[in-house]
Amino acid sequence: MRILSNGSFSPWSRPVKVSYAPPSIRTAYFLPAYDNAMMKSSADATVETNTYQVAELGIGNQFFGGPYLYDYTLIQSAAIFNLTGLSGKKIKKAELVLYPRVLAVEPGSADYTVAAFAGAWSPSSLTFNNQPNYFLEGQAHFAVPVTSVLPTVIDVTTIVQNWVSGTPNNGFLFWDNNIDGYGTNSNRTTYFNSMDWYSSADKRPGLSVEYSD
Repeated sequence: MRILSNGSFSPWSRPVKVSYAPPSIRTAYFLPAYDNAMMKSSADATVETNTYQVAELGIGNQFFGGPYLYDYTLIQSAAIFNLTGLSGKKIKKAELVLYPRVLAVEPGSADYTVAAFAGAWSPSSLTFNNQPNYFLEGQAHFAVPVTSVLPTVIDVTTIVQNWVSGTPNNGFLFWDNNIDGYGTNSNRTTYFNSMDWYSSADKRPGLSVEYSD
């Protein structure tokens, strides 16, 4: 850079190199503090008031039709992660990592969805009937897995950024957003490893977060 002096540039000024150092990106990986399954069935009204604290994480709907009978079962799940040390951080990327145990037999038009709960819940009392509402912002849709060899990875960056910026962290809700199956026979439910029910410890659900100050 040359300096302007008395209307002319000084010949002796040395160039100055200006560099920008990007913020340091760090990575954290969290396991659930707890997770639950929830169910509703047309054949058994009691399941929607039951608590399933130690269970696989199920996502999907099942429809069973016949000439004189039609039944359905809706299966949802919930999980909460304690994001220790991330308050006020800038989230570059946040991804849920789920490992399938049992694949959906007939995924068809399933629309798997994850959203942030808008209210608090307890793993010892959560049921299908008393589950809190959820936020629309940050809601993500993801494909029904077709293999149990690879994990299902879901981008939840917006949700996690909201949490570390001050929105209460009430965890995730997972469900099949498409309940249109009347008159068909289909099993669109996938069962994933959970915090308490898993094939191996490394297959438990996880939340991978990249962040900076």
